[in-house]
Amino acid sequence: MPIPKTIVVPLDGSSFSERALPVAGALAERLDAGLVLVTAPWQQDPDDASDYLQQIATETPTRIVETIVDYDRVPIEAIADAARAGPDRVVCIATHGRGRFRWAVIGSVAEAVVSRSAEPVVLVGPRGSAESLRAPRR
Repeated sequence: MPIPKTIVVPLDGSSFSERALPVAGALAERLDAGLVLVTAPWQQDPDDASDYLQQIATETPTRIVETIVDYDRVPIEAIADAARAGPDRVVCIATHGRGRFRWAVIGSVAEAVVSRSAEPVVLVGPRGSAESLRAPRR
């Protein structure tokens, strides 16, 4: 697999989903890649979603390549489309890390992305940290 040049970060407006940003940012810095922020505001005001992504893009020190507000799809489809939209992309998404049993009972966007994506997926669990990615290269 080629070195990823774009990290796709799904966000839903929650601080939980934003936990993926530091890891995605550190990964982008390490790989000299850009970020794509994506959201699917199918249950919220589209203008709020666009403003939200622009605010995150402004506050994120890593180079933002693109922001995508997908008005027509549910989150899983929007994430998959953003991941397939260009070459050498990786999805970096926050997960609750509850394990397979909880996913089977409750469902999970992260689990659905992993099972449906042909692209690599980085899962950021509850204790996920960008520190190991910022360590000096060996």
